[in-house]
Amino acid sequence: MKDELALIGCEWSGSHIRAWAFDDEGDILSAFHAREECGPAPGLWASRLSFQLTEWLGAAPSVPVIACGAPAAAAPFLAAPVPLSHLAGHITETAGIHLVPWIAQSAPADLTCGAETLLFGLGDANGTICIAGQHT
Repeated sequence: MKDELALIGCEWSGSHIRAWAFDDEGDILSAFHAREECGPAPGLWASRLSFQLTEWLGAAPSVPVIACGAPAAAAPFLAAPVPLSHLAGHITETAGIHLVPWIAQSAPADLTCGAETLLFGLGDANGTICIAGQHT
């Protein structure tokens, strides 16, 4: 049903959490931004993200939550180059939150830290894209 919450998408970069509520047609119902001064501390990120989502929605989400960025550091990385279509098969779940894996390049060493999810907005799964890494 259009306009009914179907999915929460989150991105955590540094001290910023951004989240979007989507309906079952992929339309954005609302958006949220919060600062987490401590950043995603190991072992605490899931509870902090859940807290922020509950503050925004008024209750814990009862729909799938998918996240990219800093929380995905706990998940295995994918080696570059990798087709975007492979990301979905490597999503892991921690504390009820589905994590999109980072893409890592071995030489020169670099990580995307969630930036790879921006590529889905291009609408073209074929081709080569260069993203300037935050850790080069």
